[in-house]
Order: sequence, then structure tokens, then C-alpha cells
Amino acid sequence: TYYEGFQNSDYNQVKRTLADSIVTTEGDYVMSFSRDSYYEKFKWDSVFRPVYKLVSIENKEKKAIAAVVVNSPKLEFLNNNPMTCRHAFTSNREKLVE
Repeated sequence: TYYEGFQNSDYNQVKRTLADSIVTTEGDYVMSFSRDSYYEKFKWDSVFRPVYKLVSIENKEKKAIAAVVVNSPKLEFLNNNPMTCRHAFTSNREKLVE
């Protein structure tokens, strides 16, 4: 649902998957967002019309680990297209992936 929201440029869909906050880590750079401030990141990302492909998702030690391939003109310009990422999601719920 989270990635579908990005794929469909539908922030309301993304927002429904978030708790009251989200923390993202890219290398050593840690960013904290509220549900509303995350919208700014979403808008910036949407400008480049990325295409997300969820390759796999699995539960591991109370985390959902998603492997995602992203294509976008921004990544192409940076000579990093497509980019494959692994994202770890945690939650106060017992299980993230059903």
C-alpha cells in the first residue's frame, strides 16, 4: 500500500500507512518526519515521476524488509538508474506484512 501510493502519486494512500511519525535513514543521514511534514518529501519525489517496483517483502525480527527497484529521470541524470534499495519498516504492530 505504501509503495502503491508513491506509484499512484496518492499521498493520502501513503499517509494511511504511517503512524504519527516516520524516520528515514539514508547512509549516515537520519531524517524524522511527522505525517504532514513527510508530504514535502513525497511532493519532491513526485516531481521526478519515479516508477517503483516492489521486488520482495518479508518479515524478519519484527521488521518488514522490502526490496524495491526505482527508475526516474533524476536517477538517470545521476547515473544511478535503476536503483535497488532495501527498506526496513518497523511498527508498534505485532506484524507488518500479512
